Amino acid sequence: EYIIPIGGPLYAILFYDMGNAFTREQKIKFNNLYYSTGLEMRIFVPALRVPFRLIFAYNNRKIYDDDSSFAFRFAIGTTF
Repeated sequence: EYIIPIGGPLYAILFYDMGNAFTREQKIKFNNLYYSTGLEMRIFVPALRVPFRLIFAYNNRKIYDDDSSFAFRFAIGTTF
């Protein structure tokens, strides 16, 4: 993540995620990894002590043919 302060409690976050799940028998290969990139707008609400998040992501490699290349999510709080 690269966090860019916009002003006050508002931040823009650029991100790049990569991963997959493997069994113990499988070899980990970089060409078997899936990744996405995107932009998040985050505003921290002091009264609630949590961030409100708008997340827009681009998936460059679909698992199934009918998967969307783009995703939009709204979240309250952190993911980890």
